[in-house]
Amino acid sequence: MSALSGELKTNQVAVPAQNITISTISQKSEALFDETSMRFIKIAISLSQEKDLKKLMNLITNEAMQLTSSARGTLYLVDRERQKLIFYVTNQLSFNEITIPLTPESIAGYVGVTGETLMLDDVYELSEELPYKFNKSFDQRTGFRTKSMLVVPLSSHKNEIIGILQLINKESENEIIGYNRTDLELINAVGSLAAVSIENALLYKEIENLFEAFVRYSATAIDERDPCTGGHSRRVVLYSVGLAAALGTFSQAQIKEIKYAAWLHDIGKIGVREAVLSKENKLTNTEIDVVRCRLNMICEMMQKDAYEQALQLMASKSETCEGIVIQSLKENVSRFKEEVANDFNYISQINVPGFMTDEKIRRLEAIRNKKYINSQGQAFEYLSQFEYENLMVIRGNLTNYERMEIESHVTKTYEILKHIPFTRELKNVPEFASKHHEKLDGTGYPNRILAANIPVQVRIISIADIYDALTAQDRPYKKAMPAEVALKILKEEAAAGKLDKELLDLFIAEEVYKLSDDPSTLAE
Repeated sequence: MSALSGELKTNQVAVPAQNITISTISQKSEALFDETSMRFIKIAISLSQEKDLKKLMNLITNEAMQLTSSARGTLYLVDRERQKLIFYVTNQLSFNEITIPLTPESIAGYVGVTGETLMLDDVYELSEELPYKFNKSFDQRTGFRTKSMLVVPLSSHKNEIIGILQLINKESENEIIGYNRTDLELINAVGSLAAVSIENALLYKEIENLFEAFVRYSATAIDERDPCTGGHSRRVVLYSVGLAAALGTFSQAQIKEIKYAAWLHDIGKIGVREAVLSKENKLTNTEIDVVRCRLNMICEMMQKDAYEQALQLMASKSETCEGIVIQSLKENVSRFKEEVANDFNYISQINVPGFMTDEKIRRLEAIRNKKYINSQGQAFEYLSQFEYENLMVIRGNLTNYERMEIESHVTKTYEILKHIPFTRELKNVPEFASKHHEKLDGTGYPNRILAANIPVQVRIISIADIYDALTAQDRPYKKAMPAEVALKILKEEAAAGKLDKELLDLFIAEEVYKLSDDPSTLAE
């Protein structure tokens, strides 16, 4: 074999080897491109689906860290009103909300003010001439060593900076290296998606906050209409959300639905007359004054008639009888006034809410049957039919008609809420809010439905509502019950099959009923 032929063979072998190398690189590049493309598609889908702002920001930070092999990451929101950067998300360490000034003295603040991107190889070697400085306090406190940084502004569609993404310590083969142009391009791409998602989440949160404020202040306004129930809705929310959380089977969205239903459970009281809502006694102060004036007038008429009768008798009798007649009439007048005063005192006693025994009923009926007929033959009843019916209320202070009006608030609640275009997550609010007076045994109102048709959410609100009604300090017509007495009554209701026993046991075991003792436990 000639040298030439040997050389040709060698060349023939070398060329395919080179082609294989180029092909392999090309395949790896394509695979990397495909992987990155798929990664971006997944990121875009994830960002578009997440509405919770804090979860969204955590997602953005984690994805950016993975794309750039960063050890740490931080995402700030820009608060222009307060001129602050709000820190929400970090990796590995957990913080509450922290704010730093939106000024060019800090690295993140500089990016927030200027809109510039910073790519720093070592933050400990920054030039003294730069307007921003690295704050070493976190490193000193934790022992962590911050080195390289990539800090990128996130801009809205209006070109306003709404966030700052800060990535720390790019890692490569167990070494910390500086960020490169590829990292910047990747983060700019992610940042564009992130900015849109953050802007949408902020808008969603603003709308949600607006709606919640409207719900809360509507409920508060209803409570304030009735001075007897001030703060009632707030406490029902506390107990309902607390019990739902203790149960541990509801998602955050479902708990939010319970919260809104609890806030709005009495919204129908807007259609109930204030005179009925705020009724303290069986007869109002004005109505009891009318009774007092009528009885005083009857006493005055009786005395006038007695004096006229005395004059007539004195004119027809001898002088020896005059003293006896006058004395007798005076005694009659005094006795009559005393009887009327006793009747009025009794009326005042039974005017307060309570229970009417048979003996009380008989005496009230006797007073109702009394009437004074004056000298001209005119009859004056001690009590009107309206007054008698109100005083005859066997238990409490409401007549049957008034109680029906009060109970109609749940129907009105449903009628009001069914016209509100709730989101899918809140679609059951009208049902949950309007059924809180139903009982598991079918003795509740308005529809007397049975347990099978009463959702767990409604059962929760029912327990919260009854407990607060029993223990509230702001009911002038009754004394607040101690917690142990109220819980005893609830246990009796559960034993009778009216309330959910398992939920009540949890309400007691987890001490949910104590939530209102802490003013900071407002369910947000």
